[in-house]
Amino acid sequence: MSDLFPGFAPKTNQARINRNTELLLDASIAVLARDGWSRFTLAHVARQSGLSKKAAHDRVRTRSELAAAAWQARIAPLLSTKLNELALALAESRASTNIAPVMLAILAFALPGTAELAAAELLVVAPFDSDLNEVVNDNFKQTLLALITPSDQLSAEDATRNAYVISLALGLLMFNRFTNLNLPNMLEICEHRLPVLLADDPAQDLPYVPSAETGTIPVLDESDESLNRVLTATVELIGQRGFENVAVAEIAAHAGFSEGFIFSRYKTKIDLFMDAANRLLAGNLARAAAHRQNLATQYDSDTANYLSFVDFMRPEHALVRSIALQQAQLAWHNKPLRDANTETITAHFEKIEDINIEDHPQWPITVLSQGARLGLRLISAFEPAVWQLPHTVVLAPANATQNS
Repeated sequence: MSDLFPGFAPKTNQARINRNTELLLDASIAVLARDGWSRFTLAHVARQSGLSKKAAHDRVRTRSELAAAAWQARIAPLLSTKLNELALALAESRASTNIAPVMLAILAFALPGTAELAAAELLVVAPFDSDLNEVVNDNFKQTLLALITPSDQLSAEDATRNAYVISLALGLLMFNRFTNLNLPNMLEICEHRLPVLLADDPAQDLPYVPSAETGTIPVLDESDESLNRVLTATVELIGQRGFENVAVAEIAAHAGFSEGFIFSRYKTKIDLFMDAANRLLAGNLARAAAHRQNLATQYDSDTANYLSFVDFMRPEHALVRSIALQQAQLAWHNKPLRDANTETITAHFEKIEDINIEDHPQWPITVLSQGARLGLRLISAFEPAVWQLPHTVVLAPANATQNS
């Protein structure tokens, strides 16, 4: 395994080098899964492994190199196997008309071990770290494209089904970490939606209907123009560059204010970001609901839901998807943030959907839908063309027609 760290001269005998490398890789996975990227430092990983910081620096120069090595050695083989198992289980379910194989494969992915949790962490943070992204993107994208790209051997309908199942598995994994929402009935949740995957309905040729606000950031504070500028600058910069790569001073300068102005409103950068992200979530949920209502005047309910879904997956919404993924990732390792997310999401859904989540029987389907969306946000970050797949195979009924 020492060849994962090329360019570094051995400081001990080969057997010891190999042993220490294995210890560092195992410790890297454990730290990423438990503590997250913000605490993933060479010193912290060295302590976790029982080695000195010097032993870590003898092998890598940066945490990005160490994370990339851990991805290649531990995560990439596992993720490739898991993704292919999902596609194989789906094929088995379709051949046997039995939903159990694919349902169990999704659950096995969504109730993960340490390596899967580390994978989710790196998939979110990699786009903002060039060294790490080169390794993660190439590997994940190659595996993903093989499963969701139509070809002579893979129909567009089956490519879409694969994309949906992969998105759902990734999304439920992330959704479970994002909030404190209890999902003990995941089998029941999957049973609500997955049978549609067994049907042989063809993809529909439905039009793309963009919302009027596609690709724009909603007003985040209508009563305070100064605060709105700060919040907008926050989502713009962090959405493009990543939470850890943007300083409060940069946000202040971008908004045209002093750093002190921001800290007079917020105690920490994470408080600022989470407030901006929650407002963005609320604004986009409201927009999506309005867009669905408008579409429902022309199409049936399922088709309207599908068309509003496709709108959000377009490349123009990349910044919003980036904010949602980072919000999820930051909350994974912070219980107060998870509590706040749970409360915020519940309140938004109750307001937008006009339901009481605890009593409403459709809540499992809502969770499933949001899980799929969260997963599609993730895979579309690596392969934007995924939005062009005919998702109507699994997101709208085959007989949906335009109402005249």
